[in-house]
Amino acid sequence: MPDFAAARALLAAATASHACPAAIVEVGDADGVRWREAFGVLSSDRGARPTTAETIFDLASLTKVIATTTFALQLVERGLLDLDAPIRERLPRWHGDDRAVVTMADLLAHCSGLPAWRPLYRALDGRDAFLRSICAMPLEYAPRTRSVYSDMGFILAGLMLERAA
Repeated sequence: MPDFAAARALLAAATASHACPAAIVEVGDADGVRWREAFGVLSSDRGARPTTAETIFDLASLTKVIATTTFALQLVERGLLDLDAPIRERLPRWHGDDRAVVTMADLLAHCSGLPAWRPLYRALDGRDAFLRSICAMPLEYAPRTRSVYSDMGFILAGLMLERAA
């Protein structure tokens, strides 16, 4: 069985020095799990519960990067998507002089000008309602002048990828 002492020491040191409050690692192969261990506590709060191997972390942001980017690049490879084409070429609802230059690449790089977050789920149902709302949102900054993590941009990117596929 492989020795994970160096990795174990690194994760223990990271949580002990408060570089991160917690970490969970699982390493495996076709034969099963080779190493699973939890480090640290669930938050930086005093008295926080210890992390266990069963602790679940929200990896939504990681999924966005891994799944969305991979899917976008597969569509580019198949000739179904041009990352540098203006969004308005594929999405007529996306209109206005302030957003004429925005591309799929801008959505993926979080520099489209769209706001970071809006509670669309509270009042809207369905893809079309989300699409209409996002396309009508005022931009918060000129495209490509800032980089602001935007759920709205990734929702729009996902809807566009779905249509391109």
